[in-house]
This record gives sequence, structure tokens and C-alpha cells, in this order.
Amino acid sequence: MKASSSNHKLGGIFIAMMAFILALPMIGASGLAIDVPGLDQIQPEPTDGHLDTVTRALPATSAMNSASTVTPVSESAHVDSGPDSADSLQPLNQVSPEKFTAEMTWFETGLGSCGKWNNGNDHICAISQILYNRTNIDGNPNHNPVCGRRIHLQRGARSIEVSVADNCPECPEHNIDVTKSVFQALGNLDEGRIKIEWHWL
Repeated sequence: MKASSSNHKLGGIFIAMMAFILALPMIGASGLAIDVPGLDQIQPEPTDGHLDTVTRALPATSAMNSASTVTPVSESAHVDSGPDSADSLQPLNQVSPEKFTAEMTWFETGLGSCGKWNNGNDHICAISQILYNRTNIDGNPNHNPVCGRRIHLQRGARSIEVSVADNCPECPEHNIDVTKSVFQALGNLDEGRIKIEWHWL
């Protein structure tokens, strides 16, 4: 009697399983939703003619990164500051002229290398032949553009301005030879040779 009862139970379970299997197509057709994990995260593979689908599926961060990329400006790049910059407003006359410390002597005047006659009362000078020849343009000393150029001479609190009219062959490069009147403006003739500072004007 017990064996017969067990067989009946197994038969009932088998019939129920077969009925469920046969009913599956009908359940799918009725729209029963089956939740499969990760199914909504699957993106369709690109096919010819549908590449825009892949583009739209790209993460938003890629577009953000490309849009926010900034190309750094080179530090050596020149930035035009315009006419109001500090460099353009600096007057040229604020640049200090180069000063030379040298010796000054006096000489008897006559016909100078620049082609003019001078006397002892003229405020003229002779620069060294080294400086004079440095600006010679055609071999003719009378045509030298340094002729007539102004020089400021100073000794302590005393100063005077002179014009170049001659050259001094025996003078060291920055020494100056002047007329008697110019020498007396800064010292005494009997000193013969004095220390001065001078610069071009």
C-alpha cells in the first residue's frame, strides 16, 4: 500500500511539470517580463549605415573631456602690450650716457684735422687718433662725421662743453687735448695734465 501511494505522488509531479513546460510558449506570447540581469546594459554592435548609434552610445565624459581641453600658451610667446606699455613710455633721454675717466692736456691751436683753423679761445678739443680713425669714412680726415660733435668735460664741480676739431696722435684712447681757454675753465695751465670725466652729447 505504501509503494502504491509513492507512485501516485511521483506521477502527479511529472504531470504538473509537463503541463508547465507546455504552457511556456503561451506565457511568452502573453508578454510576461523575464528579468535577466545586465540585459539593459548590452549595447548593439555597429553595422554599416548605423555608426551613429555607436556615437550616441559613447559615455558623456568623453565629450566633456574633449571640450574642456585647453592648449597652454607658451611662456616665450610675445604679448603685445600696446602703446601704453612701460617700455614705450620710457623717455630715451633717461638713459645715462657712457662716461670715461681720462686725462686732459692742452695744445697750441692751428689747422685741425677737420680742416678748420682754430685759436686758443675756441671751445674745441682733439680726441685720440684711435677714436678719430674709428669713424673715418673715406680716408679724408676733413670728412670725418665726428668733426663738430659735442663733448661734455667735467672736473669736480666744474664743467664745460667743447666740439671735436682735431685728433691727437700721441693721446691714449680716451684722453682729451683742449685749447688753453678750455683747460683754464677746469684747472691751471701749469698743471699741464689733469684727471677729468667726459661723455658724448
